[in-house]
Amino acid sequence: MDLISRMEARKNSVSVTQHKYNQFRSRVPRAEIAIVEGSEDAVFFSSVFCREKYCGIEHFFIANGKDNVLGLRDIMLQSKDTIRGDGVVFFVDHDYDGFKNHCSGKDVYITPTYSIENILVCRDAFI
Repeated sequence: MDLISRMEARKNSVSVTQHKYNQFRSRVPRAEIAIVEGSEDAVFFSSVFCREKYCGIEHFFIANGKDNVLGLRDIMLQSKDTIRGDGVVFFVDHDYDGFKNHCSGKDVYITPTYSIENILVCRDAFI
């Protein structure tokens, strides 16, 4: 693996995600937060919450992938160095790999499809 590939892998590692989350959480210490895989997930869930008039979760943390969402949750369950707080939920897509050797829980929601786009695009969208 060359230097650039190693740097890219480190940039997207769970430890970097943990650091970014701690910075994010320090700005909104009492807010309910949804931790999602990508920015399109935040847009989707924000619109769903708004449509359903659920006002609890107003902040989304983009973890950059399923591994980082589930890895950050594992760190939060095991470490006192990560600020969890109340009202933190995790959203991941239903992929072929399931939980990827991470444990499930009531705070983890799995979409019924392998990507948000599959929920957004339906037969009615093309009529």
